[in-house]
Amino acid sequence: MLIDLRYALRLLVKSPWFTALTVLVLAGGLARKAKEQSTAGWVAGVVKKTWWPFAIVLVLALQRMEDDGLIREVASKGDDRRRLFALQPAGRRALETESRRILRLAQLVRAKRLVSGEA
Repeated sequence: MLIDLRYALRLLVKSPWFTALTVLVLAGGLARKAKEQSTAGWVAGVVKKTWWPFAIVLVLALQRMEDDGLIREVASKGDDRRRLFALQPAGRRALETESRRILRLAQLVRAKRLVSGEA
């Protein structure tokens, strides 16, 4: 398991844009789950207590992507608490490059039969 964890961390460090996307997805899932579980007692408490590290990472990732010209903040309609971002042309290129890399990786995994069955 330690080898798996080190491998996962190495992948996340080597691909910061994929890491940012992963954080966005995880943060969104946690936020959604917290909203759904708001009356579930301890589950909501755990989600709320584990949310802050993801929020910090999310804000830092968004700032870095904005500084690099991959995204830009756009005006939100109505809700002042919500920040909206638009993908810039450089961000689209980075997304396409990362998507191709992931596709090649998936093809390699299939070719080497590293995973049994279909997901």
